[in-house]
Amino acid sequence: MRIGVLDSGVGGLIVANELRRAFSNIGVVFIADSANFPYGNKSDEQLVDIVHDRIMLLERMDVDIIVLACNTASSIAERYRIKCDTPLVSIIDATVQQATASVDSECFVVLATESTVASGIYTKKLQSAFQRPICVREVACQRLVSWVEARALSTRVSDEDVRQLIDDLSIGQSSSIVLGCTHFILLEEALRSLFPGSTIVAPIEPLKDYIAQFIGDRNRISGTAPMEVYTTANPTLFADKARKLVGLLEVVPLVPDFGGATTR
Repeated sequence: MRIGVLDSGVGGLIVANELRRAFSNIGVVFIADSANFPYGNKSDEQLVDIVHDRIMLLERMDVDIIVLACNTASSIAERYRIKCDTPLVSIIDATVQQATASVDSECFVVLATESTVASGIYTKKLQSAFQRPICVREVACQRLVSWVEARALSTRVSDEDVRQLIDDLSIGQSSSIVLGCTHFILLEEALRSLFPGSTIVAPIEPLKDYIAQFIGDRNRISGTAPMEVYTTANPTLFADKARKLVGLLEVVPLVPDFGGATTR
């Protein structure tokens, strides 16, 4: 049993590591498509090809389920109906599930990439999920995504760092803040400090619940399975980020033609 996880950078690594910790007997295969980071400012046409190719790559790596640990990729896969033979899990659906399960709010502010905001997918899904009038405002924070990736945060982030990099800070203290990019999971503490009256909505818990249901009795098997980490760019650079965030990991480069082979 192997769980495939896809993202363009460190946000997906956090998701993959949380799944590894929750299901230690299940193998986790994470692809950081660093060569194409960031996904969030690319055109839909570019992203359709990229996301399709990376999903096919994970299929060739014999995973049993694929977690699109990237909101931009999840949006593209849904809106353009990217198909594969392996079950796909959308990080957007997990986040919306968390919002409906744990939040009693009339106003949501979604912090996301340019591509995700342009798609309007969170507004559509949140309004559909609540089935009552709610306010949803999506804020593009592309600069903040790139900043988190470059820093590969391993220490506390200052409120001022975040304040300077969110493009629109007119967030009501009673609003629920939706982390519409997995990179922002690393900023939860700073966001709670900046907006103490707000609820932070993140996807990790519902994602674990979904994977647990999919795994079923296989989760009872004892043992420890490895997490495999691959990158489409510089493995040394990504390995340094991985060490800071989740501990020492070997990072394997993927060959440029995405033929499924790897080289060490």
